[in-house]
Amino acid sequence: MSYIATFRKYTRQCRPVWTLTWRECVAPSIRSGTPPVRKEDTEFNKGIATKYIEELGSELLASVKVVLQYLAKKTADLLTYSAETSSGYRHRIYTSEWQAMSYFMAVLNTVIRQVSK
Repeated sequence: MSYIATFRKYTRQCRPVWTLTWRECVAPSIRSGTPPVRKEDTEFNKGIATKYIEELGSELLASVKVVLQYLAKKTADLLTYSAETSSGYRHRIYTSEWQAMSYFMAVLNTVIRQVSK
């Protein structure tokens, strides 16, 4: 599997906390404004990033370089996520692949920094 395909696979496993629809579905609020990102979602995504690091091992730096070059193109592809509301309905969340993969790259950088301390 190519570096891009592997990175995309792990990105799809993340919870799309960068979208407003996800945040409203998992933590509905009657007050105005955007609900904050839940810590449990952030920790879940960090766990996905840790699995990615473990899978690639010594090839991590090479893969990051390839993925960053791919992200520089800002492709128009979409990724689809699904979120269940508190009432049981499911929402489909469409987000750009570029935005999702950029978010996962930021999470990956955070995990790498925490591990190297």
